[in-house]
Amino acid sequence: MVRLVQTTIAALLIAAAGAGGYQYYLSNTATVRAQKKAEQLTEQLTELRTSFDALSRQYNEAVTRTAVTELHVRDGRLSVVVRTIDGDEKRIDTPYDPSGEIYVDYVVMRGRLWIRRVFDARTPPDQALVIDPSLGTLDWNDTDLAHGKAVYRRLDEGAWIITVTGDGSLGLARCDDSTDYELSGPPVVRQYEPLTTHP
Repeated sequence: MVRLVQTTIAALLIAAAGAGGYQYYLSNTATVRAQKKAEQLTEQLTELRTSFDALSRQYNEAVTRTAVTELHVRDGRLSVVVRTIDGDEKRIDTPYDPSGEIYVDYVVMRGRLWIRRVFDARTPPDQALVIDPSLGTLDWNDTDLAHGKAVYRRLDEGAWIITVTGDGSLGLARCDDSTDYELSGPPVVRQYEPLTTHP
């Protein structure tokens, strides 16, 4: 009988030890799994942060406006101010009446936006005032030439500014004393891939 009790106690102790070991194994396995999951989540968050930072930089680059041309109307006379690639400002007086539509056109060449001509609604483009003589006549078979762009409107007295975004979208707005900008030389124009969504 003593032997039976001893055997039973021994069996119970072995069972308890086994159960404890199994419990330890389970908790240890759960901890390892939780650590691996945490590492995976950290890695995914890092990748998402990197993608977000790249997307944020691309967005800012695409939408930030750069001042490329000034238009000045004084006593009904129009002049144009541009900054050359060398950084020099150049003022050009025009014969055009700003009370009608004034056109300013550009060309995207070698990845940059270059001012080409200024004219009014009564002037055929081929008789426009050419700002950069090297762009007077264009060879559209030249692979360096991408396309042209133009902006136009009637101008009142005062200062006006033409801006461009990173993707080449033009804007034209009146300036006042609170407008803070620095005229830029021919800026880089890029093409941006459309954003795709993932399920």
